[in-house]
Amino acid sequence: MTPNPLDTETGPEAGARMPDGGAPGDDDIDLQAYWRALVGRRWLILGATGLCVLIALILTLLATPIFRADTTLQINRDTVNVVQVQGFQPVESLNDQTFYQTQYDLLKSHSLARRVVVAMDLQHDAAFQGLLRPSPLARLLGFLHGASARKPSPTDQLRADADALLHMVSVQPVLNSKLVTVSVDTPDPRLSARIANVYADQFIRSNLDRRMAASGYAKQYLQDRLQQLKLRLEDSDKELVAFAQKHQIVNISDRQSLVGQQLEQLNVALAQAEQDRYKAEAKWRQLQGAPADQIAQVLGDPVIEKLQQAYAEDQAKYQDQLRIYKPAFPAMLQLHAKLDEIHRQ
Repeated sequence: MTPNPLDTETGPEAGARMPDGGAPGDDDIDLQAYWRALVGRRWLILGATGLCVLIALILTLLATPIFRADTTLQINRDTVNVVQVQGFQPVESLNDQTFYQTQYDLLKSHSLARRVVVAMDLQHDAAFQGLLRPSPLARLLGFLHGASARKPSPTDQLRADADALLHMVSVQPVLNSKLVTVSVDTPDPRLSARIANVYADQFIRSNLDRRMAASGYAKQYLQDRLQQLKLRLEDSDKELVAFAQKHQIVNISDRQSLVGQQLEQLNVALAQAEQDRYKAEAKWRQLQGAPADQIAQVLGDPVIEKLQQAYAEDQAKYQDQLRIYKPAFPAMLQLHAKLDEIHRQ
């Protein structure tokens, strides 16, 4: 048998042995042996590494880019100020933290997502519905499992769209503040921005609707309570009148107050009549002995002013035409008759 050169002991240390009989360095790692193994399989290692890099590159290029749109909301808790004190500011408590957590949960609620879907009409939005369209592999698997291809009802479609929208939305409160960031991730940057804006708008509107509903309930409750008290007051008045009639009780102060009110009204009417008489008398004295045309000017009658203006215009026209026609000319006679009529009026 041909001896193995690796098993042949040569050199000055060939006969050396450990005290326990073992060869020196049995527990040491032979790095040269590992290196020789790597070098011997270098093409396999390089090929596997290149294949992994190529697969990662292909997956990166084929992956759909995701665009994020952020909108920031400030959530303030409305406090009821029964007594307004200048400079007084309410202090937050543990109940306020519960309120904020409730608002965060409302931002991720299914009802708010449905409001956004309806407000944006995402059920008929081609960009949004394109994101929900199943892949060919998913359709094939559904066909193999016998899934029905029937068209969902509007209610089911709205629920599915709201669920899909919630998976695109994330809510992140800003630490140590009243701000919260709502993020929307979709492959379409314009769709992300639109959804983020409408999402914030519908959240504000939903809060206003809840406040209006609470105010409407309180208003209805107060109206009902007021109607009940009004009926009780009418019943009490009837009972009071009946009791007064039964015991022949007469309230003199009411009668006196009624007579006093009538006297006060008569005094006011008398004072107004005397004031009007003084004004009419002063105007009559001013107009005494004045000509008729001056009386009209004093009174400021617009009809007289218009007649005077028309008379002046026709008089000027008559004087201009005297240079051409004689006074017996028919047109001149007609114009003169018009002047006489205006003067008569």
